[in-house]
Amino acid sequence: MANMSAKSDAARDGLHILILDPALRLPDQPGPTRSFDLAKRLRQTGHRVSILCTRAALADATPAEVDGIRIDAAPEARHRFGFPPATSGFARAAGWRIWRHKDVDLVLAADCSPSVLLHTTFFCFYRAIPFLIDTRRIPEEARPSHFIEGLGDLLGRVAVRFATRSARKILALSDDIREYLVAVRVPGAKIVVSPLASDTALAAASEAENPLPVSGGKILLYSGPFVDRVGLEQIIAVARALRESPTPDSLRIVLCGDGPQRARLESLARDADVLEKSLWFAPPLSHRALPAALAAATAVLAPASHRSMEISAAFYDGLAAGKPVIVVGAGAHRALIEGRAAGIGLPADPAAAARELTDFLRDGDGLRRAGQQALALATGRFNIERTAADVRALIEDTVAAAPRAVILRERMLRTKRVIDVVVSATALIVLSPLMIALAIAVCVKMGWPPIFAQVRPGFRGETFRIYKFRTMTGEKDTAGALLPDETRLTPLGKFLRRTSLDELPELINVLLGDMSLVGPRPLLPEYLPHYTAEQRRRHELRPGITGWSQVNGRNASSWEDKFKLDVWYVDNLSLWLDFKIVLKTFWVAVTGAGVNAPGHATMPRFDEVVARREGAED
Repeated sequence: MANMSAKSDAARDGLHILILDPALRLPDQPGPTRSFDLAKRLRQTGHRVSILCTRAALADATPAEVDGIRIDAAPEARHRFGFPPATSGFARAAGWRIWRHKDVDLVLAADCSPSVLLHTTFFCFYRAIPFLIDTRRIPEEARPSHFIEGLGDLLGRVAVRFATRSARKILALSDDIREYLVAVRVPGAKIVVSPLASDTALAAASEAENPLPVSGGKILLYSGPFVDRVGLEQIIAVARALRESPTPDSLRIVLCGDGPQRARLESLARDADVLEKSLWFAPPLSHRALPAALAAATAVLAPASHRSMEISAAFYDGLAAGKPVIVVGAGAHRALIEGRAAGIGLPADPAAAARELTDFLRDGDGLRRAGQQALALATGRFNIERTAADVRALIEDTVAAAPRAVILRERMLRTKRVIDVVVSATALIVLSPLMIALAIAVCVKMGWPPIFAQVRPGFRGETFRIYKFRTMTGEKDTAGALLPDETRLTPLGKFLRRTSLDELPELINVLLGDMSLVGPRPLLPEYLPHYTAEQRRRHELRPGITGWSQVNGRNASSWEDKFKLDVWYVDNLSLWLDFKIVLKTFWVAVTGAGVNAPGHATMPRFDEVVARREGAED
């Protein structure tokens, strides 16, 4: 119930989410806009989103705001001397954003380099900010060309391993990427498959002009990168087979995109005598131009590979536009399309692929049904609203499970405990001669034992035995009852109380973990039934040898004021505040201020004060 409440509070109040995406794509640019689409939908649900990208996304490198989303640009990461760019511009900018924006609730690192992940991990840990990693590709294996490059690659792997261990969750774009992450020893429980989604707005008829170099007839469209493992060589071979076997309809294949393989592919098409005859190359399509191109296409060509977001984008765009999908190669995309009859998978043999493609394009009803199945996948399983909602829920759950304030408080309490152990152990050693001398003096003046133990309620109200030097005798009246405090309090006892030296044995309690150096003072267990709910909160921390109420009035304050000061300390706990209290404690001990309440040797019992007040009200 507490987690659900925290989650609803996060959704209502809104979180500040920082997205690190060096390869950010905006609607006016070619390529998948996954980060921007997610940011836009997070903002629509009341969250605040900031994006840090490289200068490739913002040409002028000046801050911009797109659809209410703050976008900043930083220098691109570059390798130096073969090592991961630990001091690259983007990595430094990422660390600086996390450090500077103190209100960031969560960081999402999208496909970042090892150096960026290392900076993200360090600064998120320091700021107690949870972070997620969005893994959008399987890195290509490359053999290092020299020792320095190999060492840099090793350091990069170590940085990635450290980051994936530290991240709360790892988003994987596909099952193939998930399997890769498991193979490199990322804990499977941390991995959440979050596929690239289909924006069904692409299915709407576009009024823009057809951006393709051809029109009319049947058009097969590929829009994506020209890289290895896409299968575009097979498409060129199929185009050649189609030219050698005339088809009843005019079939044109258009490959839109760019990449390192473009020149080689154009050379292959020219050698196959299909360039600008049955196959055309066109520039990359921006997200805004894509709907018009899809509207002009009969079907969409998509690789079966799930290895990267850019390669997979053509598949999801085809589904979103309600177009049959022609899958090249073997993989999960092919199995899905063939299983749902949303298109076909081309055989490896070019001649057989040409025949199957021809038969498929001749069947008008089959094309229509395949398009309907494709759109059904886009509106259901791969709908962008559904995928974004799943990621939003993951973000809210992550923040709710470990709110930043809770993490910082727990970390500070652990540090406070370490300080307690070190200081108390050191103080017991250093002050042992003084404590032995005081014990002898107490024995001489007040008899044995020099130290008395008393049960007190501590952390969460659990009782423990507190140790103090005796300051009173054990004198009793004829009825066997202890005499008043004023009678039993000795001159030595007054001195010990005024200087707080009677509290020195409590260092043993601190070392044992019953108490802390600073905290609300442990009071009598008889007081517990008389606390209000607010006053009972003083037990949310370990009791202390000194505390905020001890340096702000001590016993001269009323019980109500003391409890208010104790609760204030619980709410405003910090190591700096503890340091101030310790310094003020020395001054109070020297001056003896507030050692007793007016008219009392120490202070009236709280339960008796409450009883008198209740009796007066009756």
